[in-house]
Amino acid sequence: MVPDTLSPNHLEMLIAECKLLCILQPQLRNRIRNSQGHSPFVVQHGNQVYLSLEHIEERKQREYYYQLIQRYQSGQEVNLVTLPIELQHILQPESYPQPFFWGPLILGGGVGLVVGVLGMAVGMLFWNATAVPFGTADPEVFNIQVPTLIFVLFSAIGWAATSFIAWRRMKYTTKIGKQD
Repeated sequence: MVPDTLSPNHLEMLIAECKLLCILQPQLRNRIRNSQGHSPFVVQHGNQVYLSLEHIEERKQREYYYQLIQRYQSGQEVNLVTLPIELQHILQPESYPQPFFWGPLILGGGVGLVVGVLGMAVGMLFWNATAVPFGTADPEVFNIQVPTLIFVLFSAIGWAATSFIAWRRMKYTTKIGKQD
């Protein structure tokens, strides 16, 4: 955290330009204060903790992030995935990386197995339907049984596609927890 080196006028100017955002929620302020050390995005002035958005050059983008974080502090459910990754880690350190990584992979594995079985069934129907007219009744390709080849191929495609789609659509919407 940056020490108390900002003058009150400079502080007010940075807040007015949406370059500095005061963390008002006590639980969030304490979590940031205790976990960040010397982050360039965290500024401490007196007892207040601020998030610095100065590194975001585009004014509209900075204002969008400013409003998004303000809504997050007020307890609204917001999607913080649109924030820069550094700010995501500061605001929701508990959300990364494990849930963001394992959830889509596990879902993709289950769907991949189902897609593999269905692909194998449809593939064998197609294989047998074309085997009679073309005379290719041998169910081996490169010394691998065709059902095995089709199952592995469709399972891998189903797993990869589902994992990617689930990862892209996963939203981290979190409310700041109530104080117990």
